[in-house]
Amino acid sequence: MKKNYLVVAAASEEEIASLFAGKTGYKELDGNIFYYDCEKYSIVAMCSGIGKVAMAYRLGRILATFQIDEVINVGVAGSISSELKPFDTLVASKVAYNDVDVVEFGYHKYQMCGMPLYFLPDEEGVKKALDLNNPHIKTGLIISGDSFITRRNLPSSFFEDFDNPVAADMESAAVGQVCYMANIPFMIIRSISDDAASNDVNKEQYDQNVALAAKRAYEIVWQVIDAQK
Repeated sequence: MKKNYLVVAAASEEEIASLFAGKTGYKELDGNIFYYDCEKYSIVAMCSGIGKVAMAYRLGRILATFQIDEVINVGVAGSISSELKPFDTLVASKVAYNDVDVVEFGYHKYQMCGMPLYFLPDEEGVKKALDLNNPHIKTGLIISGDSFITRRNLPSSFFEDFDNPVAADMESAAVGQVCYMANIPFMIIRSISDDAASNDVNKEQYDQNVALAAKRAYEIVWQVIDAQK
């Protein structure tokens, strides 16, 4: 059965356009939304903007407009673990917020009201990515909040309160919550742009690496989609 994917990037429309580099037959719809159709699948691609609210707002609108079978959030993330180096690609095994605190209402720290602590991506999709046998594809927990994480603002509590977080970004948990509420499978594919765990100047590292890291993530997205049965 033909599958309809939604590919969402956070950073820029230019990155979404580069997703289709080398492809023919794709078209740009209104509002910087791109569409690509082939025999096995169709792809709607869009840019959300930076941060949890921008992601949730635009993702919600697009899901209300198009019939989508699976969401893939693609882009970059910062490593907070020695297990991940710049240009590795992380396929999230689960995602969570890192800036939520409603403990007084009986929830786990970082757990949103009425939601699970961890949002779980599509297991089959994660397996497809790992089955590519690329040594630079890793899996693990991504934690998300509206802060760019650096070595100076990386709380030790992240490692005490979470089950081995390996990367941080500003949108993945919002994707997880929207898809959880919409009952739509999702994947998070993020290449590592910078190392917040050990690098004091990871903003400069991010600026240098972001374009190539994003390109690596897009390559994995196509491989995962093309691997569908």
